[in-house]
Amino acid sequence: MTEHELTTAVKNFYNDLAINTNLVSVVNKNQLSQKYNELISQLHPEIMKRYYGSGFFIPEKLGGLKVLDMGCGSGSLVYILSKLVGKDGFVNGVDITPNLILEPKKHSNYHKELWGYTEANFEFKVCNIEQFDDLGFKEQEFDVIVCNGVICVCPDQEIVFKNANRLLKDGGEFCLSDVYADRPRPAEAMADSKLFSLGTTGSMLIEELNRLCELGGFSKPYLKGAAPVEFKNMEIHESVNKVQLACAEWRLFKMPPGARRSAAEVTYNGNIFGFEDTFNWDVTTEFKTGQPVTVDVELASILYTTRFRDSFNFKDINAPVTTPRFQNPYTYLDELRTRGGEVEYAYTI
Repeated sequence: MTEHELTTAVKNFYNDLAINTNLVSVVNKNQLSQKYNELISQLHPEIMKRYYGSGFFIPEKLGGLKVLDMGCGSGSLVYILSKLVGKDGFVNGVDITPNLILEPKKHSNYHKELWGYTEANFEFKVCNIEQFDDLGFKEQEFDVIVCNGVICVCPDQEIVFKNANRLLKDGGEFCLSDVYADRPRPAEAMADSKLFSLGTTGSMLIEELNRLCELGGFSKPYLKGAAPVEFKNMEIHESVNKVQLACAEWRLFKMPPGARRSAAEVTYNGNIFGFEDTFNWDVTTEFKTGQPVTVDVELASILYTTRFRDSFNFKDINAPVTTPRFQNPYTYLDELRTRGGEVEYAYTI
């Protein structure tokens, strides 16, 4: 199928789902703070019936910021973000699926009043995230961009990364939650539009993610969380080379030119809403309030040149430092199982 045919198939697939609501994605509650879970529980039930994401990745420290949700679906994350940015911030949600965009528009007043706003600080538009030019967004307009379960159903994934970089301010964060694969799938499987729409054939290998991050002008990704995808349809599983899929959340940053500092001993001051005692940067690095942590050049540079700067005190270190990190969600999930941790499926095919 051509890229245009795949895009049309995805649009039609999720247009139908918006009406039938016969696909369920699990909310990754065990990965979220209590305060974030409380916000999700307050969303209108019709919005959550149409949540088809690959796991909520809710950025921290958003007060007064401008945020873009690329592929917002029924608007669940937009409404959470609209609460977190406050009345002085703004959230734009865009999605290719007209029927899904209709749903959050129906419940705009509900959420505006729920959060205590006199005016809406959010807006929804129909748009293909591979083609942003028609919406009139300016370069470097957004502080944070989120993208949840969308790139795996985009035929031109490279342009999505480039668009995100173009629209982000220097020091901005790209919060990426998507479906990833542990092996290539047969070329003939790409001809099945339903398989592509479910993210089984368009999902990236981790090596491809790293390549697109570099090509798109982003830092290396930091793994925030992961959950496996369950296959119950064995015929589908055979047709895609028995691939193992995982939903994973990543932090990426658009670093300002020349932004680089020494490794450092950093101490978190506890000023981030919902993370007053502990701030989990990724699945391996945890910052406890008042306790110094040694971080490498890359992470020290990110913390120092982004919105997180005033949440940390910095003490330079001249010795070589390597911050431990997982770059593979499958390895991370295997370790979780070994430790007896809770591993819940993100969704079932």
